[in-house]
Amino acid sequence: MNKKLVIPAFLFFFVFSLMLLSQEESKEKKKWEDERISITVDKVERADSFPERLKSDIPGYTPTYIQPKKGYDLVFIHMTIVEKRDLKIKPSELRIIKPNSPHLIDDQGKTHWVQEYQLNITIPEKKTGYLIFVILKEAAIPSQFKYIYQYREEPPKPQEIKFGQIEIDLSFIR
Repeated sequence: MNKKLVIPAFLFFFVFSLMLLSQEESKEKKKWEDERISITVDKVERADSFPERLKSDIPGYTPTYIQPKKGYDLVFIHMTIVEKRDLKIKPSELRIIKPNSPHLIDDQGKTHWVQEYQLNITIPEKKTGYLIFVILKEAAIPSQFKYIYQYREEPPKPQEIKFGQIEIDLSFIR
């Protein structure tokens, strides 16, 4: 009788162990890239007001923080620019211009344009920051993020600013 119980108990333990292993989070984040940059999306955060932990406390500086209208939330896309390959653009040249700016697409197909960002792609080292979007509170779920960035080509025509784009499926980031 004991042998009959041992086999199902062993099978249960084996299946349970496999389930636990499959649910563990990978320590390596998914990286999205093209020929100029590579990025990771560290977290997608949704809030009904600007989180206190993200507010800066620089002495003598009183920043204003974006607040959503009634019925809307703020969605923060926290990301890291892991690598940049010679974008040839200066901080003073960066512009948020629709349709060539980062945007979020919700599960209903509606596009939400970046409202504000704390991420500077022109800094040479690896940089972490976030972009803020305003999205309808009821039933809208962020599903796709299109990170659009500016760069210049190699000479002879380096003066023209061009746009690169990386598309990210947010169902992988929760």
